[in-house]
Amino acid sequence: MAEQKDWAFPAELRPKPEDWRFDLDRALDAVVQLRSEIPEDAFTAPLLGTERAGNGVVIRDDGLVQATGELGVRAIPRGSASSCRVGENVVVAGHGGRAHALKATVFAKREFAGYWEYVLDEAVYTAPAHPQWGGSALIGAEGKLLALGSLLVQEKVDGGILQGNMLVPIDLLEPILDEMQRLGRSARPARPWLGLYATEAGARLVVAGLAPGGPAEQAGVKVGDVLIDVGGDKPATLADLWRKIWKLGAPGVEVPLKLFRKDRAVSLRLRSADRNDFLKKPHLH
Repeated sequence: MAEQKDWAFPAELRPKPEDWRFDLDRALDAVVQLRSEIPEDAFTAPLLGTERAGNGVVIRDDGLVQATGELGVRAIPRGSASSCRVGENVVVAGHGGRAHALKATVFAKREFAGYWEYVLDEAVYTAPAHPQWGGSALIGAEGKLLALGSLLVQEKVDGGILQGNMLVPIDLLEPILDEMQRLGRSARPARPWLGLYATEAGARLVVAGLAPGGPAEQAGVKVGDVLIDVGGDKPATLADLWRKIWKLGAPGVEVPLKLFRKDRAVSLRLRSADRNDFLKKPHLH
């Protein structure tokens, strides 16, 4: 991630205070910069690296990430992603005030499935793309936080390519915020995890990667395998694949998979796990 001082949006792409019914600069002040260092032996280090940087949003005095000192900014009020409609103008903001804030439009609200065993029932999609989307704030017409930046996406539109961002609705945090602060995770039952990275290749679901030491790797799943059956059902989409696995039961449940590998069918039975068991835990003193 580039240093914030190295770039800025052109003036015509930035939101103007007079175009909004709230105090724009005050809302932008709630977006801060985050940096973290990850142990080299952490589970995610080989994939995501040991140095992470992005944006954070101050939502109350005792947030999920504890600041090392006084931030000196007011928390932004939280709203609901359901309050913004497709076609509505919003602000997507990174740390750095108006220079790093972008006038954007919501171009879609729909399901999102990630290769890392992840599904959102309804994500928010905006364009144009914010280049420093990680943890960025989607601020709606009333000056409230509606979603948080997650990914850069590309969409085929009228024969061309539209670049935008996928953002996670803030609504998902509300029911579990207190649990996240107390426990560092949701208290809801965990879902069965396979450590299997899959992608849609046309009409096929293909294994694109494996988590080292995860259930899929241990059971003999290979990169390039085509997933054709889960527990007797053929998954139609990536989201359908994950949901079929999750409905089999809790972590530890056996997951029957049927794969196509090169020129033959392969049947495997994977013992699922709780992904949290593979992550490093904080030292308690």
